[in-house]
Amino acid sequence: MLKFAVSLPKLPSQLVRVATAAYDMMKDETCEILTLDDVAAYLKVGKRTVYRLAAAKKIPAFKVGGTWRFSRADIDMWIKQQSMEGLTSRQTDDIAKNPGK
Repeated sequence: MLKFAVSLPKLPSQLVRVATAAYDMMKDETCEILTLDDVAAYLKVGKRTVYRLAAAKKIPAFKVGGTWRFSRADIDMWIKQQSMEGLTSRQTDDIAKNPGK
């Protein structure tokens, strides 16, 4: 068996800290990249529904090699936005139905 000795250059401490912080962020769930199947399960809807939303640009998504991918953080933010829009819409409807109250 051959053994190779490799000597790596010493990295400046600031670069090490930046690389460590970036690695920690990537480990964080919020930076997780999801597949179409993952998002369908997460939202408890069909894969076809998620595909249609992504194709219509109604849900945050991007393609990698022709396959849809989703950022968990973007999906979580989208869910919150959808919830807020629903609340605003219901409040507007209530005001329209009962203008004097």
